[in-house]
Order: sequence, then C-alpha cells, then structure tokens
Amino acid sequence: MITQSIVQPIVRPITQSIDGYHLAPLIGVGLNNGGFETAGGGGSDVFANWSETIGSGSSMTRDTVDFASGVASCEIVMDAANPFTQISQAVLSGVSKIRYRITAKSTGGNWLIGGNAGGDNFTITFTSDWATYEGDVDLENGSTLFVLKRNSSGGFTYWLDNVYVWAIE
Repeated sequence: MITQSIVQPIVRPITQSIDGYHLAPLIGVGLNNGGFETAGGGGSDVFANWSETIGSGSSMTRDTVDFASGVASCEIVMDAANPFTQISQAVLSGVSKIRYRITAKSTGGNWLIGGNAGGDNFTITFTSDWATYEGDVDLENGSTLFVLKRNSSGGFTYWLDNVYVWAIE
C-alpha cells in the first residue's frame, strides 16, 4: 500500500521508530547529502552522492538563495519540450519498502518518488510554498535506486531539500 501525507511543520527525530525498532536513515541531511549542501565535481555532476539525469533544455543547480534549511537546495528548471529529469542514489538493495520525507516546492506539475523499477514509485504534487511531504512506498519490483523524477509536460521549476529515506522492510 502506498501512502502519502502532507505535514507542515514537521518535527521528528532523525531516527524513525517503526514497530519498536529505531532505524537510521539511508539518506538524510548530513548523510549522503540529503540536504543538497555539498556540490558535485562539476559539469553533469551537480551534487555529491547523487546521480543526475537532466533532459535537454532543462537545468539542475545548487540554489544557495532559495532553500528550506541549511545553505542550499536542488533547483530544477524543466524544459517544456524535453521534461525527463531525475536524481537518484543507489541505497535500496534488498529493501522491499521505504519511508521517505522531503521538503519541496514547485511552480506546478508533479513528481514520481520511490524506486527505479517499473511501478515502484508514487506521484506527488508539491505546493508553491515550502512544505514537507512523507509517505511509504512498496518496492515490489526489485528497485536498487531511490529516485526523484519528472517525466511529463515540463515548463515548471522545482526545489528539493531535506530528503530522508528509511528502509522499513
């Protein structure tokens, strides 16, 4: 079952307590660059620890002006004609269910969040103001990557920050 909730503001510890177990995140602020604070090596490597795929005419940058916390966010400006863009990390090997939390905003459109295998993701629509979204995603098809992606009509701008991912099954 895939669930989503919108919570603003959200205050929780970094570790999640699920069925009596405290779980450390696979991705988080200060862990695997979940806050987009650390730049990548340059060129197509925008962020350390993340793999980026940027559609022709679109851009992905480290925004140090508009962010939810810390000193930076991931800003993605989508081209209307070539909208496919994604950012991912290979942290899901052997995981069948994840819990995510992301702080984001957009000028429109929606995103897929979850895994890289077909059907292992959830569509989420961000608001125009910074808000925190969280939910669970079943990974039924053997995903190995945690993926945030956009693959439909572009022409919008998105900001992502404070990404957390926990393996819960």
